[in-house]
Amino acid sequence: MGKDKGTMEEQTLEAYLGTYDEIYQSAVKIRWRNKTIDILIIVISSLTSGTLWALIGTSYKTVAAWSAAILSTTLTIITLLQKNLDLGRKYEELIGLYGRVGQDIASLRTSKPNDENQALAWFKLKRFREEMIRILR
Repeated sequence: MGKDKGTMEEQTLEAYLGTYDEIYQSAVKIRWRNKTIDILIIVISSLTSGTLWALIGTSYKTVAAWSAAILSTTLTIITLLQKNLDLGRKYEELIGLYGRVGQDIASLRTSKPNDENQALAWFKLKRFREEMIRILR
């Protein structure tokens, strides 16, 4: 015999809680990526400061010139990548979605179970998941 899956209400709540956690985990990953890119930009920006290269350039002119050019180009690429990924916007949208799913979970826990509520809950859950996928693209 198989494991009992519980009532329809329990299944709905379990699906919502899974989506809720998935949205949270996605938001955490995006926030971490955004912070990592920010730190990388700060570090490379510091390395490309004029004073550092003036000191290095007095002894190693060719190496300093090539190193500065490579770091500057890398900084430009990373900055463009950050702008293109728009991780800050994605994070904010995921947090908004996370809040709406949380409100629905609270509503599910306090509402009287009936077929109409369950059908609406599954429809909304499907829409929440679709929105999460859209945000993460």
